[in-house]
Amino acid sequence: MPPLTRLLIFGAGDDARPLCEIGSSLGWHVSVADRRAPLATRARFPRARAVLSADWDEAVDALGFSPRTAAVLMMHSLEDDARVLSLLSGRQLSYIGALGPAHRRRWLFEEVAALGVRLNDDVRLKVRGPIGLDLGDRSVAGIAVAVAAEILAQLNVRDAQPLHTQADPQTVESRLGVCLVG
Repeated sequence: MPPLTRLLIFGAGDDARPLCEIGSSLGWHVSVADRRAPLATRARFPRARAVLSADWDEAVDALGFSPRTAAVLMMHSLEDDARVLSLLSGRQLSYIGALGPAHRRRWLFEEVAALGVRLNDDVRLKVRGPIGLDLGDRSVAGIAVAVAAEILAQLNVRDAQPLHTQADPQTVESRLGVCLVG
């Protein structure tokens, strides 16, 4: 039986919905948390295993963590992102992603430091921002696909390169589990 993959989505805005759907379709245990009760509802996230409406401390404490846990910060608030990142810093995670442009990641680290929390190098290296693979689609659903793909690559220790670029067809066949030559 494969190990359980957890996807923790912090922020229950409209852009979190397709990521929840994709994560659920992959068989991941998806939890959505937001301190804004009107957004964090079962009706908005019917495929999530857990939907939490609570302050960030309580939400993080209620969630499970493992080496196959990915957390995505989708609050659109630097203060909220920093608070959650500070709470995640001591937890077992493989991936932490934060929405926004590259400079926002630096601002996020500065905001966490202003809270009096020092992130170790291991945590800093796990924080991705901007998040997702460069698939060229800027729609909400396209971004969700790009983020899920990046998480899959991280969890499976892959470099997310197209399989057709592999020099050895047998390598591609073994990755796909199929025979390409008939």
